[in-house]
Amino acid sequence: MRPHYTHAQRPTVDQVLSEARQAVASARAQRDQLEAALRDAQADNEALRRKLQAHEMSRSDRLQADLDNIRRQHAAEVRRARHQGLAEAVAPLAEVMDHLGRALAAQPDPEDPWFRGTAAILARTRASLAALGVEPVGAMGDRFDPALHDAVGTVRTDEVPAGSIVDVLKTGLRLTETGTLVRPASVVVAEGGA
Repeated sequence: MRPHYTHAQRPTVDQVLSEARQAVASARAQRDQLEAALRDAQADNEALRRKLQAHEMSRSDRLQADLDNIRRQHAAEVRRARHQGLAEAVAPLAEVMDHLGRALAAQPDPEDPWFRGTAAILARTRASLAALGVEPVGAMGDRFDPALHDAVGTVRTDEVPAGSIVDVLKTGLRLTETGTLVRPASVVVAEGGA
């Protein structure tokens, strides 16, 4: 707003120009201060934006890593549950295989139809277990391993090396994929030896 002057106080043109120049200089100084403040605010805004972006990326990376860990843990739990379920389902079949093996040993005539039928059932049971990823443990002639076999007796003999399995009373089973023992083999081990 321009000041009101009385006729006697009327400024000269030079005075008006001087006041105008001062007003323009003051306005320019204010404009420069505002532009500097705006640049500072924009720089602060950019710095905060980068910091927020880095934080969000870091948070996103952490969340992705957590999700990956959860997926791995879930997959491991599913595998463990599957193996445990398989082991629990297979254990009774081991008993069936033992009974079939003893029945075949009691009827040694391979031409007998009953013998052939029982042998076929036993072979099919073994094939089914193999298809499920279950393998037998403890065959005659194998080396005794306390991690896989239960020694229920020993026999003194010079026909096989000491520590060899000479008789299998119960066939052991283990999961092929993990090596988890479902049931140890009950065996008789040679003592002494050649």
